[in-house]
Amino acid sequence: MSCLRTTLLVTLLVLLVAPGCQTGLFGGDEEPSRAAMPEVRFVGIQAVDRSDLEDAALRELRSFRERGGSRADAADAAYAMEVLLRERGFHESRVTFDVTGALVTFTVHEGPRALLATVSFTGHDTFSDEVLRPYFDFRGEGFLGFGLLGVEVPVYDTEALAGAVAQVETHYLLAGFQDVRIEDPRVVWNADRTRADVTVPIREGRRYVVSSVEVVGTRDPGLGLVGEPYHVRVPSQAAAAVRRALREAGHQFAEVDAEGVPDPATARVVVRVTARPGPVVRLGDVRVDGLDRTQPGFVRGLIPVERGDVIAGPRLERGVNHLFRTGLFGNVRTDLKRTGPDTADLEIQVKELPARSVEVEAGWGSYELARGAVRYRDDNLLGINRILEVEASGSLRSRGLEVNVIDPWILGSKTRVSVGAAWLFREEPTFDRTTLRFEAAMRRDLGGRWRLRAGYELELERASNVRGELAPEDRAGFVRTAGISADLRYDGRDDPFLPRRGTLLNGRVFWSTPALGADLEYLELDATAVTYLELDADTVLAVGGSLRTRKPLDGAETLPVQQRYFLGGESSVRSFEEQALSPLDTTGTATGGLTALEAHIELRRRLIKDLHGALFYDVGLVGRRAMSLDAELGHAVGVGLRYHLPIGPIRIDVAYGPGERFAATSRWAVHAGFGFSF
Repeated sequence: MSCLRTTLLVTLLVLLVAPGCQTGLFGGDEEPSRAAMPEVRFVGIQAVDRSDLEDAALRELRSFRERGGSRADAADAAYAMEVLLRERGFHESRVTFDVTGALVTFTVHEGPRALLATVSFTGHDTFSDEVLRPYFDFRGEGFLGFGLLGVEVPVYDTEALAGAVAQVETHYLLAGFQDVRIEDPRVVWNADRTRADVTVPIREGRRYVVSSVEVVGTRDPGLGLVGEPYHVRVPSQAAAAVRRALREAGHQFAEVDAEGVPDPATARVVVRVTARPGPVVRLGDVRVDGLDRTQPGFVRGLIPVERGDVIAGPRLERGVNHLFRTGLFGNVRTDLKRTGPDTADLEIQVKELPARSVEVEAGWGSYELARGAVRYRDDNLLGINRILEVEASGSLRSRGLEVNVIDPWILGSKTRVSVGAAWLFREEPTFDRTTLRFEAAMRRDLGGRWRLRAGYELELERASNVRGELAPEDRAGFVRTAGISADLRYDGRDDPFLPRRGTLLNGRVFWSTPALGADLEYLELDATAVTYLELDADTVLAVGGSLRTRKPLDGAETLPVQQRYFLGGESSVRSFEEQALSPLDTTGTATGGLTALEAHIELRRRLIKDLHGALFYDVGLVGRRAMSLDAELGHAVGVGLRYHLPIGPIRIDVAYGPGERFAATSRWAVHAGFGFSF
């Protein structure tokens, strides 16, 4: 069985990684015949990888193949390779080529690789070096590519250097220095031309500021430009602000012009704005074009303007935002067609996105072994942006079916209402669990990164094939929990799949009571906190923990086994098998408890490209009673490998348990799965 598991694991990892890899030079295409494939050779490569050069010129090499060995395509490929080399600091690099039939040979003259050692400025009085120098941090390359004591040095790249100079010039222009001149940088090399010291000469000139603003034809909406630096964008920004104010008041066809009138003697500028507001415009008809599945009335209902209303800009913008928020449209364009002196029809042109999708997921879990799921989603049920989700899942130890219907509009644009039902069967280590679940809930965005979810939950759970010495009442068949729940969540992570910074907080309260249809009465409290610290570009420290407890409210001392907590497994204390960290009966069988506490710390570091390593420590306990932490701790110390995909990592962890073993069969455990453990 051990060999079978290993074979399955390796096979699944290869299948999961393979879609993100390219096979050969033209990965992703059908394999062309050998006569049609260009034979590519490289001469002179020393510091760069052949695959990087091929990737840089992939389009040109494909064209070379398709056009039968065009020298022009070979020349373009050589130039693309030179660009890559110079981006990496090989500032004197050259790539030449020779074409012989289907064979193209590239000769690479890398030359020395140079770092941009220092950047200094002359002639600058207004802005300090600390303000200007960040424009030249265009590419970080540490010592041998890994960084030296956390200090990164940019490589010398002539194109990036020119771009940085242009950014400095723009910085001055936007600050009012209309006559600024940035001269060509002066470069001083060391003896072997591997380090460059760059000096950027600056001639600032005078700083122009806005002395006054004259608005003709309407009132000044409060532009607040007097005393501000003047640059070429100021007149258009002033005109846009006046035009916006007029449209907010209903003058949809207002015309506004603006100009800056500078006085070279004083470096002062008068900004003159001329407005022709026109009449206040009212709405006539609304026409929607481009619909396929979506109901026109649904689109019309999201535009908060009725026939005869004044067409105010913010109301139209809210309507367009609502249309984009549905996720049904890739493009929304509105146009007002004038039908009279003060009336206009609104034309809405939309482009629908595909609303139906099917996803297939395959993976591996240390306990469930091979697992997978098929998901069907329709984001435009009935043509009114109601969402249907159906998921069938299974593994070698479980199977389930879940259906959810979501209404994102019935209670306003910030609240989603959902109704769902699910069936699940799962072979737990100490019993078999069968679950029937129904839930009606609403989720509201509270602003920022906070979210509240509350609702009614009804769940029927049966424990069968129970192992161990459990009391008869703990072997109950179907038990029913029913009650109200509330979840408060804060998600400050920079990425939900591959987080590097931020904090995730979650708190849950659930009250199961006979008054709402339950057999069991208890209060459940659950709190989780995780924070991520980016130590450097390649290293992340993750720290997290959770506390869960269920307190019986009907005088009982415990709950049936299917309502208890267990720890251990690929996403828990990782030196234990699934549910092996738990109080035990006299036979050594895990029986679970009513309180679970766990904490984790993990250091994650990139090793090679998307391959990352990890060092971790987990600790946890399960108390028999509610609100009780009077139990032995279980520990895990381990290492792991992660291969990062855009939707999360493939993960392998090896852990050792130095303390109490509980129901574990070994002090060592190996876990494979998908996603981070916390």
